[in-house]
Amino acid sequence: MKDLRISIVYICDEKYVMPTCVSIQSIYENKKDSAYDIYIIGVDLSQKSKNKINSIKLSSINIHLLAFENKYKDLNTTHVYVSKAALFKFDIPNILSGLDKVLYIDSDTIVQDDLAKLFNTDIDQYYAGVVSNSKPYYKGDCAELCLNDYFNSGVMLLNLKTLRENNTPDKLYQDKLSRATRFMDQDCFNKIFAGHIKFLDPKCNYLTVYSDAYPKNLRPYIVHFASEKPWKKFDVKYGRSWDKYYLKSNFGGGALLSRKVRKVIYKEKIGNKRILHIGKVKISYKKNKKDLINSYYEQFKSSGYDVERCADKSIKISGEGLTICGKADNTLWTASEVLCRKGYDFSVNMPFIMVDIGFNLGITSLHFAQNENINAIYAFEPFKPTYELGLKNLELNPALSKKIKLFNFGLGNSDRILQFNYNPDLPGSMSTVSDRFGGGAFKAEKAEVKNAYTVLNDIIEKHKENIFIKLDAEGAEFEILPLLDEKGLLKKVNVLIMEYHYNSPKILTNILERNNFFYFYEGSEPVGVIKAVRL
Repeated sequence: MKDLRISIVYICDEKYVMPTCVSIQSIYENKKDSAYDIYIIGVDLSQKSKNKINSIKLSSINIHLLAFENKYKDLNTTHVYVSKAALFKFDIPNILSGLDKVLYIDSDTIVQDDLAKLFNTDIDQYYAGVVSNSKPYYKGDCAELCLNDYFNSGVMLLNLKTLRENNTPDKLYQDKLSRATRFMDQDCFNKIFAGHIKFLDPKCNYLTVYSDAYPKNLRPYIVHFASEKPWKKFDVKYGRSWDKYYLKSNFGGGALLSRKVRKVIYKEKIGNKRILHIGKVKISYKKNKKDLINSYYEQFKSSGYDVERCADKSIKISGEGLTICGKADNTLWTASEVLCRKGYDFSVNMPFIMVDIGFNLGITSLHFAQNENINAIYAFEPFKPTYELGLKNLELNPALSKKIKLFNFGLGNSDRILQFNYNPDLPGSMSTVSDRFGGGAFKAEKAEVKNAYTVLNDIIEKHKENIFIKLDAEGAEFEILPLLDEKGLLKKVNVLIMEYHYNSPKILTNILERNNFFYFYEGSEPVGVIKAVRL
């Protein structure tokens, strides 16, 4: 096995150069003793893209760029469903005429394990090794093609020798011309390869778009972003893993990509204004920004607080024994949620210790510090610029700050150092598990994350009071809660109030049920608040 040379092939046009390089980087990061020959079939690439591919220098990996220009330009057909990419994919047996076997991988993938075992699969009696996707999503495709099973053609272990002997490239091409297929090349492969395929473990082609169809404990060898692409959108499943390989690739340059934000999360009405929330940023489609801010001023005034905009454009909120300052307009949203709408309040009529995971500007911690039954507050904020803003608010409230011990690190399921792009306009929306609101134009920062169980267990062991956890960690709740559940620490928590972000709340409520919490939640996927108390 040690001397095995693994042959991989990608098909790459101009827009897929970067994802291809990231996928190759993931192969390198997870390879063991094997050596790799990676063939990139480049379709009409610019010289800049060719240079970028040729700049990849990874030990035990040989890159072979096979550049094609203007091939198939004189194709004698006007068939709308025929594309260059499909034709190159059909023609792999002829293009790689010196190979008997190759693993084809789409560019929108990452590899999470050494590929030796997969590549060494015996397919001598087959055209290809593939992963079945017939249930439950492809039943219609099977029926239309008169097949019993169906596979995704984004990962295929190809027997090139047998494919050449049976003239399959021409058969695939003719099948493509004969009918309008829904998928660019996939239906053709399924039709022509039928009866000549060996089914592989689902781990070999894990489709993120259908992640709910796989066992929850499945760890994929190859993650395939067949629908939403992690370089285009935030919050794609396994997108954080893709980011890791991107940063190490020859495209990374030490900064994450700036990507699109989900457009509409949920709605709220303030008076006659319809507000659409994007995380904690609000946009009014009926009123302008000035009217929106004035509506917040009205909320604070009716709740006993004064709001003023300072010369440096920061916002100062004062009243009811508190003073809060923040640089960005979303300070209004956070303070309104905590101080006016009492989003985290519950009846605190016995001694409690509070744990504030996601300190942000310190509004929630300072609010609870006013309660005489809160004896101490342990707060965690991983992002240094936000942490420093929070420190200023502690300085503005010295009497309350005596209860609060603030740490400049976040909590998660492991100890690690993160690199991210900090967005100064959204200090409360930065996340240790997603770069959703970061952007390439902002300064690169580092943040520390520590194991939540190790940190919280030490705190809980020191105190006899009830434990209240406020958890607003912009997605890290899906790391933290499962860890505390696994370690049995949730059984020592009395009250838990948390926001959930960009995932199903059912994951969290199942954990709460196992630990005898009574709970309810406001909102729906992908954002909401869960309030829980242990029975």
